[in-house]
Amino acid sequence: MIASGELKKNIDLGVSGLTSNPSIFEKAISSSEIYDDSIRELISKNLSDLEIYENLAVKDIQAAADLLKPIYETS
Repeated sequence: MIASGELKKNIDLGVSGLTSNPSIFEKAISSSEIYDDSIRELISKNLSDLEIYENLAVKDIQAAADLLKPIYETS
């Protein structure tokens, strides 16, 4: 949603927040090739499955927060 630009489009249409949970990330990670390069890089660092998940999730949440920050600042 973030890498594809879909979140930015939705923000432009008026979305002002979103939620996240493990099942949302599982679906995004397993049904898209967007994360493949990041996963390969994290695997090469010998991270556990949990560490890989947390790294991907935190990165996405931070990117979403950055996109939503202007809305927060004007509210």
